[in-house]
Amino acid sequence: MRPLDSFRFTVFNREIEVFGLTEDTWYQDLKSKGVWIEFDVSMLAYLISPDAVCLDVGANIGMVTIPLSMLAPKGHVYAFEGSPETTLALQETVKANGLSNVSVFNTVVGKDREQVKFFDTPEVRSSGHYIPLSLEREVTSLWQDSLKVLTCETNSIDHLVDELGMERVDFIKLDVEGAELDVLAGARETLRRFKPIVMMEFNSYAFAHLREIAPRRALRQILDTFDEVFYFKDRSKELVRLQDTERAREKFLHDNLFGSFLDELLCAFNGAELCKAAQFERAKIADEIERGRSEKDREAIAKEAAFITAIDKLRQEASDKDAAVTAVVAQLQQEAAEKETAYIAAITELRQQAADKDATIARLGQQAADKDAAVTAVVAQLQQEAEKETAYIAAITELRQQAADKDAAVTAVVAQLQQEAAEKETAYIAAITELRQQVAARDAAIAELQGGLRLWLRRLTPRRLRQRLRRLADGDAFAPH
Repeated sequence: MRPLDSFRFTVFNREIEVFGLTEDTWYQDLKSKGVWIEFDVSMLAYLISPDAVCLDVGANIGMVTIPLSMLAPKGHVYAFEGSPETTLALQETVKANGLSNVSVFNTVVGKDREQVKFFDTPEVRSSGHYIPLSLEREVTSLWQDSLKVLTCETNSIDHLVDELGMERVDFIKLDVEGAELDVLAGARETLRRFKPIVMMEFNSYAFAHLREIAPRRALRQILDTFDEVFYFKDRSKELVRLQDTERAREKFLHDNLFGSFLDELLCAFNGAELCKAAQFERAKIADEIERGRSEKDREAIAKEAAFITAIDKLRQEASDKDAAVTAVVAQLQQEAAEKETAYIAAITELRQQAADKDATIARLGQQAADKDAAVTAVVAQLQQEAEKETAYIAAITELRQQAADKDAAVTAVVAQLQQEAAEKETAYIAAITELRQQVAARDAAIAELQGGLRLWLRRLTPRRLRQRLRRLADGDAFAPH
């Protein structure tokens, strides 16, 4: 934590000690001048009631928080600041001055729960701002040399109002360096419910350069959000109604862009808040007349007085219309209550009938469930039997395949044996035929020998027999004779 510095200045005749950081040039400028010159805080006196509940969004070191606290001693001020170190300085200011009706929170206010990059700029604390985390920018668009980039989640006003248990919101001040539209988007329910006065900075430079929002589009969205929009001409007490016409819008944007880029807008809704704005304008003119600040002549002063009277008349007419509207609303509420009672009775009867039908449907559903369970059991049993049958078929098929394989093997063996038998039979037949031929040849030779023998025997005489025998003895038995 950097060391804190402090200076004193006077607010509503009370001396206040304000704390800040020494390297913050914006704080040092305030300290050297001893007064805040962005706008005259005395104009807040016409807008804040003693019991008002106020939100200071973008509180910085508390230059608006302090007068809000003093103007609403019976109310409460909730101050929200995104920079952790600036928040500590603001807490020190609240503590040092005994501002017991102020609660300080270090949070970035915008849409609900959006991931953002918060650029904390030590050199100019009033320039701290944020952009969506999805954007790739890592360096601030401003001129500071040093900065911290903090990744955080935004809180919406609607969420904060609910979380802190606020039962009313009367005044909101917005100064968040171009994120004002995000804050309004996160405050839709609060604006609808409480219709507070909103004082917000219209910073065309911040819109265009920091958030890439066209100032014309920003102004259009603001005018669409509120019933009436005023601005302080040249950031003075002169309150000017911003008419929703093209000419008025273009003049406002021209003066803003060619001036300081900054204007304070006072935004209100029809009804009591608008009357407060008119009361402020009336008090402002009366104050100028009383102090002799007006440079107009008596006729102009008379016109201003007539204008004040006209404003009071309009205020009374608005009050009368509010009373009439209240009566009509009460009657409509009574009729709505009666219709609601009838509707509730009819709805109760329909609900009873629906309950009876639901019971019947439940009973039929139980019966259907029981039948489904029985069918499921039968189907499961059939599936089991089908699985068994499939297994049997598979086994039979396998056995048949095995038998077929065996038959094929036997057939192959038989064929081989038959082939071998045929070959052997052919060989045997050939051998037998050859033997038979040999036997036949031998038989023929024997027969021939027998014939020759018989012939020889017939021719053989005793003398010849002796001669043959002798030859046989000499080894020449078959010599020709």
